[in-house]
Amino acid sequence: VLANTTPLPPALPASPPHSTVLSRGSKTDILNGNFVLTTSLYQTTDSPVAVIQYYRNLLKQYPHQLGKFLQHSETILPARAPEALQHVPPIFGNTVGHDPNSANYFYTEYSFGQNDVGIAVDARHPNGPTYVYQEMLTLP
Repeated sequence: VLANTTPLPPALPASPPHSTVLSRGSKTDILNGNFVLTTSLYQTTDSPVAVIQYYRNLLKQYPHQLGKFLQHSETILPARAPEALQHVPPIFGNTVGHDPNSANYFYTEYSFGQNDVGIAVDARHPNGPTYVYQEMLTLP
């Protein structure tokens, strides 16, 4: 019923320049919290620094951001990841070393209306390519 009566959530922020969509998804979860989860994953040829600058300019209208791409995260484990980034895909994980959940990304989180948005920018390759993950949780 919720999926049939809930309006579509707002769109995620625009994709980064020179990017390819790797995945997009949206699902409704009425059993574990009554929300809509919208995600997207991109790969761009730009450097992490260029991607972060792009999103800083794009998101100027949201002054109350947590992280502001100045905060760094080292894990994709939901219990230790930023609150708005609970579903960071395994592609962000470290393929070298003992801990496949270790990561290296910068992030921002912000809210508007009933929506919590998180954006993670992979920093493992200083000159690119760069992965960008977006996650939005919408309460109906």
